[in-house]
Amino acid sequence: MSSGEVSIHDLYREFATLEAQGKLMASDMEKRVWVYARDALPTELVEEPRGSWKKLTRVCIEGTYGNMNKSMITNLRTIGWKYYTHLVILKLDNLCELSGVLNFKDLIRLRSLTVRIGGDRISASKFSIEGLEGLKSLTYFKMHFDWDETEAYVGQLPTALTVLEVDAVVVFERDVLALCTNLVSLKLRAVNTSDLDLRSCSSLQKVELTHIKGLEIVRLGPTLKSLWISWCEELVQVCGLDRLVGLLSLVLMSNRRLLKLPSLTGLECLHTLKCVWLQIEEVPGLDGLVGLKSLALWTCQRLSKLPSLTGLQYLEVIDAYGNENLTSLQGFGDLRALTTINLSCCAWLRRLPDMSNLTNLKVLNLCHTRVELHEEDIHMLEGLQALEPVLVHISIRYFFAPLGSTYYGLDFKRHMIMYSRSRHPRSYQGWQTWKEQGWREKYLHYPSVAGYLVGEGLKIRDIENIWGLIPGPATEFLGIDRHEISIW
Repeated sequence: MSSGEVSIHDLYREFATLEAQGKLMASDMEKRVWVYARDALPTELVEEPRGSWKKLTRVCIEGTYGNMNKSMITNLRTIGWKYYTHLVILKLDNLCELSGVLNFKDLIRLRSLTVRIGGDRISASKFSIEGLEGLKSLTYFKMHFDWDETEAYVGQLPTALTVLEVDAVVVFERDVLALCTNLVSLKLRAVNTSDLDLRSCSSLQKVELTHIKGLEIVRLGPTLKSLWISWCEELVQVCGLDRLVGLLSLVLMSNRRLLKLPSLTGLECLHTLKCVWLQIEEVPGLDGLVGLKSLALWTCQRLSKLPSLTGLQYLEVIDAYGNENLTSLQGFGDLRALTTINLSCCAWLRRLPDMSNLTNLKVLNLCHTRVELHEEDIHMLEGLQALEPVLVHISIRYFFAPLGSTYYGLDFKRHMIMYSRSRHPRSYQGWQTWKEQGWREKYLHYPSVAGYLVGEGLKIRDIENIWGLIPGPATEFLGIDRHEISIW
């Protein structure tokens, strides 16, 4: 054993390993409560137990990659679980070719159950876990499959369950959670279900749903604090979302068929809202989220405008990355808490809203946009004392080597063009001076950020095709190298 902290669990594991190696006789462990079996099952588990084996509280059965004993899997189904009524923790780890039925109805004191199917890649197999609904002490249940070839069926789950994590191809019936009134945390990935009803889970606070196959409708209860739904390609409706008055965090990502959201006006406690790759045209009730601190709307292709956010006094971050059809922004008012605005890759955005009252604004990202900064815009940005250099361009030397990137920013306080290599700096200390001469007046000859940088000599590949701001002959006149690998 290595030096450092040693827990009781570590000691049990070491004793069990020594016994498996023949260095410790069973008679030396008269008060056994823990068994660790690796690649082979002790005969005492398969046969009717004797002595201290009857009072086992912890059992771990584990397989290893490339050394899977198939007879162990066969014997696993023959274990007389009815003899182990004192068992509290059961872990089946890294098993392969598991099939048939595992019935745990006799483990009346079981609190924690973990099943992981792993090992060498196998052919398709199916198995089921039954008898859980009557286990009054089971509070933690986790399933994980390394391979999609394995499919499982799980019956109804017990009332006592507080944590459920499933990352596996598991068939979920609609009423599988009907008894789970004490469930607090639910994490599902890759399960198969078309209608997930969580209304009976009256204690549920955290839900994370990812890659749920066939899921069309989610029905939510009113107690949620955190909701994450991602890559559910068939999802069309989230029922009860507008009634989650205590919700703190909401993430909706890449749910392609989710075309419309209900009004979020009543979610006054919400502090984080993130919508990514959704086909929504608007976020109803966004201006009523008075407790919101972070707003992220990424690559929502149908989103063309944002409502006024003047009432969101706690808002710190606005991240509107990649909304190509976003053409206008309403006023920000005097959002004194706002520190970051990211408008990068909003290709059709041409003008900035009034930002003169954003006294704490530090980060403004205009990279990959068509924003035009006129005299009044430059004067406005010069007045923001906390503003760092405004990011306007990223030049990537090698496409698959982000460490070769160079970031360019406009310093509106010192009238300099700044640059930074490797990463976007978060403070002045990360920037270096690229050009020291004043550029304020010269910039007005090129109203767009792209046009100005070309005028200053930056080589931007095919800029006339990307932006449509500079005619073809102008690129030759400015000496732009079309073959330089550079991305806006």
